Parts: sequence; C-alpha cells; structure tokens
Amino acid sequence: MSQLINRIRLPRAFRPPAQINAEEGTNGHPETNRGKTAPKEAENGNGKQEQSEMQPVGFWHPDLRQVRNRAFVKWIITTAFLMAFILCVLSLYWAVFFKVENRLSHLLVYVVDMDGAAPYDNTGNAPFVGPTITQLVQQQLSSGQPTLGWGVRPGSDFNNDPLEVRQAVYNWDAWAAIVINPNASALLYSAIANGNTSYDPLGACQLIYQDARDDTNWFDFMFPIISQFMTQAQSMVGQQWAQMAMQRASDPAVLSNIQNVPQAINPAIGFSEFNLRPFYPYTGIPAVSIGLICKTPYNSHLGRD
Repeated sequence: MSQLINRIRLPRAFRPPAQINAEEGTNGHPETNRGKTAPKEAENGNGKQEQSEMQPVGFWHPDLRQVRNRAFVKWIITTAFLMAFILCVLSLYWAVFFKVENRLSHLLVYVVDMDGAAPYDNTGNAPFVGPTITQLVQQQLSSGQPTLGWGVRPGSDFNNDPLEVRQAVYNWDAWAAIVINPNASALLYSAIANGNTSYDPLGACQLIYQDARDDTNWFDFMFPIISQFMTQAQSMVGQQWAQMAMQRASDPAVLSNIQNVPQAINPAIGFSEFNLRPFYPYTGIPAVSIGLICKTPYNSHLGRD
C-alpha cells in the first residue's frame, strides 16, 4: 500500500519533502530514473556544441516524413468517416421529403358545415354558403392533383358547436378545420333584407389551426393550399350570392339595402382565423429543427407525429 501511495502523482503542495527531493532531476518518475537530468558537459566543451546543434524544424522537414504520413492517414480516415456519417444522416432527412406531394393527403383538414343549423333552420331561405364550400372540397378531391386530406364533417358530429371543433383540433384529431358557421347564409339574407350595416363577412366562416404542432408542415405545405382554397371559396360563394341578390334587387327597398351594405355583396363572406397554439418564442426554432432531424428516422411520412 505504501508503494502504491508513493507512485501516486500528488500536487506539489501535498507531497512530502522526501518525495520532492527524490523526484528532483527525474521529472517526477524516480522509479524509472528517466526525465530531465542536468546536462553533463564534456571537459573539452563538446556539450555546448551538441546543444547548439539541436534546432527546431518545420512540419515539412524531411526528417518528419514518417510523422507527416501518419498524421495524413489519420486525418483522411477521420474526414472520410465524418463525411460518410453526415451523408447517411442527411439521406434520412432528405428521404422524408421525397415525393412529399403524394403524401399531403395524410394532413387531415376538417370542413365542418353547420350552415342552417338551429336556430337558423327556419328562416325561410335555403342555406347556400355551406353547400357551396363542401362542393368545392369535392372538386379538390376529385381533381387528381396533390392536395390535403380534406374531410367533410356534418355539424351534428360536433353538436353544431364551433367550440367543439376547436377542441378537436386542439386534441390533434385534425391538423386544421374550416367551419361554416350556423348563421353564415342567414346573415347574408338578413343584410340585404333589413339593411344591416353592421354585417361582418368574417363572421361567416372560421379557420382553426395550431402552427406550433409543426410550423414547417403548416407554413410550407398546408397554409398555401388552404389560403388558395379560401380564396376560391370566397369567389364561388360571391358569384352565386351576387346572382341571387340581383334577382331580389327588383325590389327598390332591397336595392337600397344593397347600396347601404356593400360588404354583403363583396366579399360577402370571409374567414376568421384562430391559431390555438402559436409558435412562440421564435428562439425555439433551432431546437425544434434539431429535434426534427433526430426524429426523422422514426417517421416515414408527414402524417405521423
């Protein structure tokens, strides 16, 4: 045990004087008798001559050829390993986006038609906003073009309550939802019949989403398609509603109301947007990006979480 303690290299402040004296001139290894020793100069002065002949040389000196070769070999092996490893990892990341347009249908988006639901089911006018938008959804699905996974749902699935649709999106049952409010058509009819100047087109429909679920999916793949869909929906409803309103414009009172409520004709309807989980703070973007790279090997398509 005492020999083991003597072999332990302790800081100088904790070593006994005897050990310090024993290590003088041996570079801390008295048992091997190696280390720094005092130069023994020859009587004829050759010691100074030999010491003066030891000069520093550069990395490319011929005497360091073997050292250079070993360094180059290790550098090449390390670089090749890193390149292969990075290529394998990035290949998995790139593979996720291979033919990604064919997998957009995994991104489910609810289209919930509540237009004409109680208490707006006895207004004497047939709802047309909801049926027009659901017809547009069918056109999108039958077009054969890559599009989102539109899913038409009746309002009865959510008790005709838009808040239940929000809860479904919040629970990740769908990536987003478009809701046609129960009073969408009724308010349009009322606007031109009664001259309701407080009519707000944004009260007709809702867009519910949460970009914090995956901001890359939302902003890169979903929002451009949904934005185009909402524009087309406004155009289709606007054209149909303009024809219906002009048929009623033969009544001078209705024509006067249309002049007083121009927003009821153009744009007629709009979409109020509700982001249930905003992506914030933005300093989390690097952490999320690295997390997605680590998560990539376990995901084979966009629809998985």
